[in-house]
Amino acid sequence: MEKFHQLHMYHVSTTPTRHLGDGARKLALVPPILPPGPVDQAERVVLRKVNRRAPGFISNLVRSRLVGRQVEVGQRIVAFQVAFTVPTGLVEVTDDTVIEFIE
Repeated sequence: MEKFHQLHMYHVSTTPTRHLGDGARKLALVPPILPPGPVDQAERVVLRKVNRRAPGFISNLVRSRLVGRQVEVGQRIVAFQVAFTVPTGLVEVTDDTVIEFIE
C-alpha cells in the first residue's frame, strides 16, 4: 500500500499543466480581486439563516470559512447571509471578530 501511495503522489506531482486544460490554467493564474486600500477589521458579524433545513452544526463550518475572509452585507456563506457588520461596509473577519447567528 505504501508503494502505491508513493507512486500515486509522484504521478500527481509530475503531471504537466497542459494536461489540465485551458480552464484550469486560467483559474490557477488569476489573482484574487481585492478592493483598493486597507479594509477595516470586523468587530461583529451577524449572519441570518437562509435555508431553514440547514443543520445546526453548519454554523461551525461557516465560522471556519469566515475567518481570514472579507465580507459585506448581503453576501452568502453556505446557508447563511450576512445581515450586518460592525463597522459597516466591506470588513475582514479575524479570530477576534464576534460572529452571531440569527434565524
